[in-house]
Amino acid sequence: MSFLILALTLTNAQASGFINTVSSKKIMVVFTESSEYTAYAESLIKEMLQKKGCKLVDPEMVEKVKKHKYLWEAINNDAIAMAKIMTDMTEFDAEILIKGTLIVESHQRFATQYEGSASLSMRFLDTKTGRELFSVQSDPLGSTENPMPVESSPLAAKQVAIKKVIENAALRLGLTSSEDVYGKATFSPKFYKTLHSNDRIKKVVFSPDSKDIAIISDYSVSIVEIHSGRQTVRYEVADEITSISFNKHGELIAIGTDSRHVYIYERKSNLLRKKYSGHGSSVTSLVFSNEGSLLAAGFKDGHIELIDVSRGEKAGHLSGHSKSVHSLAFTPNDRFLVSFSEDLLTKFWDVNVKRETRSFKEPMDRLFFACLSVDGSLMGLNTKDIAIDLLRNRRTDNRFLIIRNTSTGEEVRRFNLSKDISAIAFYLNKRYIASASEDNTVRIWDINTGAEITVLSLERPAVSLDFSNDGKMLVYAYDTTVTVVRL
Repeated sequence: MSFLILALTLTNAQASGFINTVSSKKIMVVFTESSEYTAYAESLIKEMLQKKGCKLVDPEMVEKVKKHKYLWEAINNDAIAMAKIMTDMTEFDAEILIKGTLIVESHQRFATQYEGSASLSMRFLDTKTGRELFSVQSDPLGSTENPMPVESSPLAAKQVAIKKVIENAALRLGLTSSEDVYGKATFSPKFYKTLHSNDRIKKVVFSPDSKDIAIISDYSVSIVEIHSGRQTVRYEVADEITSISFNKHGELIAIGTDSRHVYIYERKSNLLRKKYSGHGSSVTSLVFSNEGSLLAAGFKDGHIELIDVSRGEKAGHLSGHSKSVHSLAFTPNDRFLVSFSEDLLTKFWDVNVKRETRSFKEPMDRLFFACLSVDGSLMGLNTKDIAIDLLRNRRTDNRFLIIRNTSTGEEVRRFNLSKDISAIAFYLNKRYIASASEDNTVRIWDINTGAEITVLSLERPAVSLDFSNDGKMLVYAYDTTVTVVRL
């Protein structure tokens, strides 16, 4: 049997629950289950304990407990006997024993995807009497609020599952906070700047370095420096603009139009580098691969073309959607391209072999647009369900912002909205997502808790919004006005 023993002295009573109970007392943590993952669990717990001022006691005591056959058997089976043996060991001065049980496993979900699960329970025992003081157990994985992690290997899936249950138990013990686990607890947006355009704005996008904003109108893209408000360049095309994309480092900008053309500009010289003419209808979506050598273009007739950026030539063709491809995203490793279409399908394409690997169909009547979180693990989808009551001659539209696990398609969270959504965007840490809707608001939602944490009231409905890559700003636009707020 393998096990994990961590002996420590608590010196800083800063948190509630666990911290208050063991304040100024010597404690020992014991994981008694047989598992090759106990060393990993130990490293996570050590880090949390050390942040709260906990110190390891003499390692010789740990080794002595490991080798004490009867004490170890008593720790596993008989708390009263354990207390008697510990009392007889005059050199053993730990006052509280935290006995933990960690169970972890994984199973294959898809051909190259593995789902991990874990559970953690802890009992707090008085070493002098054997009496249980209290206990804590992690929330189970597998619910929509707390989904099982899906990773590319069994090891990674198990490690992520262990980390999730340990963090969950640590939150209950006061060893960590929700801010530590999930990031910023809330937003307090503060108005920073208003920018104006001479033309009606269709979309606004931050540059990758978060220094500029691209303001897209019908026939032009203006690049505006945020802090000075100065327009640095303006790209004009003869056809109506339908989509744009920056490459990862912002050296290139691609512009798609309703006449199937894609223009690729080099931002340093502001010169047209390549012009690509698609073989379908109008371009409806664009995205550069993270590595930058490919540009994916979605078209109104449902097909997708891969463009070799350096040559400006077609590098592949993906066919499977029957309606307009309104959103595209590469996974972080560039292996897969994710496409979202008005046909309600979300498709995953293996870019290397130019083949569809899996597909999800949204159980709604409309799928308007979608986006991927920065790490690629979550999808945000703007959907609508239409209910027709023939007896009462009544139509009811139910609008949802749905968050799904990218690997499994499982619904993680659903937000109900009273009016149509016009734009959505993930915050950089994937805990938050923003939506703009026809009720003249921009709302920021906490995906973990399902709470609406910020509401911005506007004069008119925003047509577009975006978070900066540094996480410090949010931009939204309506009519000819662009507003930047600090977060």
